[in-house]
Amino acid sequence: MFPDPDSAPEFDDECAWPRRLLHIPTLTSVPWAAGNFYGSDCEPRYIALSYTWGRWRLETGDRVDVPALPVKNVTWDTPRVQPEHFTAAELRNVLESAPRVFSESQDVPDALIEYAWLDVACINQTAGAVEMALEVGRQAKIFKGATMTFVWLTTLSENEYLAQREKNEQVAKQKKALATTRLEQQRAGWDSIRAEVEDLTSDPWFSSLWTLQEAYLAPHAFIMTRKGEWLDSMILDRFIEYCQLMQGIVLHDQLYAPDPSVRNDECLLKLKKALDHSGVSGLTWQLPLTLLGAARYRKTTRAEDRVYGIMQVFGFRLGKSRPGVDPSRKFDMTELEDELGRELLEREPIMSQMHIHAELPPVGQGWRITSTSEQTRKLRLISYGPNRPPIKDLGVQVQLSTVNLGGTLWGSFNGRLCAFSKLAHAWESFGAFGSGNGIVDLDCSQHTIVNNPKQILQEALDLSYSHPDAAVLLLGKNDNLNVALGLLLAPRPVEAERLERADIWQRLGLCEWSTRAESAAGTDGETDTAALYGGTSSDWSSCTGVFG
Repeated sequence: MFPDPDSAPEFDDECAWPRRLLHIPTLTSVPWAAGNFYGSDCEPRYIALSYTWGRWRLETGDRVDVPALPVKNVTWDTPRVQPEHFTAAELRNVLESAPRVFSESQDVPDALIEYAWLDVACINQTAGAVEMALEVGRQAKIFKGATMTFVWLTTLSENEYLAQREKNEQVAKQKKALATTRLEQQRAGWDSIRAEVEDLTSDPWFSSLWTLQEAYLAPHAFIMTRKGEWLDSMILDRFIEYCQLMQGIVLHDQLYAPDPSVRNDECLLKLKKALDHSGVSGLTWQLPLTLLGAARYRKTTRAEDRVYGIMQVFGFRLGKSRPGVDPSRKFDMTELEDELGRELLEREPIMSQMHIHAELPPVGQGWRITSTSEQTRKLRLISYGPNRPPIKDLGVQVQLSTVNLGGTLWGSFNGRLCAFSKLAHAWESFGAFGSGNGIVDLDCSQHTIVNNPKQILQEALDLSYSHPDAAVLLLGKNDNLNVALGLLLAPRPVEAERLERADIWQRLGLCEWSTRAESAAGTDGETDTAALYGGTSSDWSSCTGVFG
């Protein structure tokens, strides 16, 4: 029925189909053939399974009594996994259960899907295999092409989960009934939400970087228990939306609570931490950089997987997964992060800078994402909420690329610069509540929750005093939304002298402001101020330079 793997035709790497699919009834790995045939089936529907196993892989000779999934028609050894994590029988059971669950959910119980994409059965597991490197770079196509993706939580029991959820709800009711203040009632609610989030996200699936990428690519996945049950009819995007809503509530309570002590309340901060560690807040936007904060909490077997495990959300094929590259070549983290940064810089210049460095990056590397990057924490352009983030509607106002200086890859720009002090003092002249006020979010700074316009203004003024030579590079703006975004830069005199260039800058962070020039009293601002905010006044000059 199925072709011999050694006689399979050469694969078309540009096609939208996987190199192989697993025929579930026979556990046969079937190679692709021209016309998108798998055996005698043309373009069959298939499910995809998102799960984690690499940290529990058994080495050759370890626990030889533990069997692997008996996949037929492959030239590699199917990996064996510690049975405490899951057994081969349990993996087979979930593969057989998933098509049934999906068909019943669609009210077509007889129309079972017979194929699955399962990494250990469909990607050559031989170390250094060309197919492995190339197929890792095609995950976006594979997951988007699946009829349905299933998330397998291998530590979860449906009965235990539902019982624990009911217990959490009862505890919350008791706490609220005993509460004597509004804050105590809020704490009871925060604790209940945190417990529910932690109960579900304690599963190892929520700690894997590879599955974070898969969640982004397939947010409508069904969530399955270890026994192959559909967990309380739960779909991943419902949980994502729930966490997103809770994140919005947390930020609202921190920003607008009448009592300032609420902002640092222990219960509220614990809930925020649980949501951050869940790694799903922000996924509803389909904005790749919202994954950065979550990625810091995810685990990988190899350091380089921090790039390979997330590159597909940007649509990139990097390092050894790039077609034509020797798959046996080793790429170090600097090379991979440079490659990811360069692709992002050139294809999505605004998005490439929508992050904050939690730690000071090495000289010359501040232009790109690093392993300690986080999504920007304050800017309204990327604030939490159910709607489309305004960043997607900004018009690009700059050209960004890279240049090699002294063996280090730096970012380079061609755009408009303005002295930051000019903007900051214009905001000051309109008063803290003027509509032209701006927000700064600085690299390597303590994250402060801003709930006071005067505090927002003071942070900007403090920066203008501590860095009087700081400049703003206009990244993008939208006149309909009356918003502009800039990159904060400061001269690097030491590197300028060493590299014999005067145009070397350090990235300080990001800056966002309203392009409307109205004072707190509501009167029109000066024409010059409106031009300043819009990036068209004589205060802005066309410049080229290097930053990092």
